[in-house]
Amino acid sequence: FENPMKIKYNKAEKTIEINDSLKTQYLILKILMLLNLTNASIRLFSKKTNEYGTAEYFWIGIGLISLIAIIAFTTKLSTAKKILVVNIDALEEKNVLGQKNGLP
Repeated sequence: FENPMKIKYNKAEKTIEINDSLKTQYLILKILMLLNLTNASIRLFSKKTNEYGTAEYFWIGIGLISLIAIIAFTTKLSTAKKILVVNIDALEEKNVLGQKNGLP
């Protein structure tokens, strides 16, 4: 498949411009994590703690994972389209399941 990411170097502004669908993907993931968190909260708060079964403990785990993912998506990960070159410390090539992703 073809990678739709387009990377351009702007010499005048000394920035790297990245055009991809990452912002949309992160928004969809945030919405899904919020739905998971809401569903887990409704599921857990509708029962008393002494009535919890196996399913409720799974929802506790799903809720915690969703909360951590929401925090990571909002604080740690960037979807910036323009990045100043001076802000780049290093480039890293990702390897996912034996396939290299990232730099051509």
